[in-house]
Amino acid sequence: MLSHGTPPTPSAPLPDKPAHDRKAPPFEGAPSGKGPEPERFNGGPDGRPCRLLHVEPVPVVRAGIEAQFANLAGLELLPAVEDPRAALGQLDSEPPDLLLAEIAFEQVDGLEWLKTVCQGRRTPRVVVFTSLPVEVFGSRARRAGAWAFVGKEATFPSLIGILSDVARGRKRFPAAPKPSPGSLCHAVGQLSDRELAVFQLLGHGHSTKEVASLLGRSPKTVETHRVHLMRKLGVESINALIRVAVRWLDNPNGSMP
Repeated sequence: MLSHGTPPTPSAPLPDKPAHDRKAPPFEGAPSGKGPEPERFNGGPDGRPCRLLHVEPVPVVRAGIEAQFANLAGLELLPAVEDPRAALGQLDSEPPDLLLAEIAFEQVDGLEWLKTVCQGRRTPRVVVFTSLPVEVFGSRARRAGAWAFVGKEATFPSLIGILSDVARGRKRFPAAPKPSPGSLCHAVGQLSDRELAVFQLLGHGHSTKEVASLLGRSPKTVETHRVHLMRKLGVESINALIRVAVRWLDNPNGSMP
């Protein structure tokens, strides 16, 4: 269970990792979106700079955010954190105003982590900044307590606009398209939060015992979740389940095998 307690340039190619780690660095080649593009961060109502903490496991993404945000007027960028578990202690000791956070992790249930953050004693306003599909994770992030959900294809100005809105007390969630039948998003979207956590950890190569340890559950409970996953996803073996999980991590917008 969770408890409170020289990077490459942004344009450098990413190493061979699962899809949520292989996304292009933020703010490159994405459409500019609608509305004016803010030249500065228009945040807190009291006029002081907003303190922002970035939690991100991928070095190239951390480097891209740092490069874009370092000298942004109205925003104080705190040192980024790679490990979400380490971030919990920092949130208790030195809470920021805003938390910009990925929720796709290889050894942590991102949704459970997000719930822990949002239920803390000194909770920042959380903007989920992720490569995970909004069709599956947008509403879950909202229920967990996040203030906004932003895909990593977002441009820098649009991200700044969303952060500014959240700092002023406005929530920002995109409309999620309806997954098409036969797609991975449609199938995975039927899973419970706990089943989804087990599914993704299996896809990252963890054994049943390792998944149980990471989630703070018994191996027997994880085995029960595996049975439910196989039934819901229409697969007949553990190996087939793991193949679907790997495919999901590699391309969540793809189709069921």
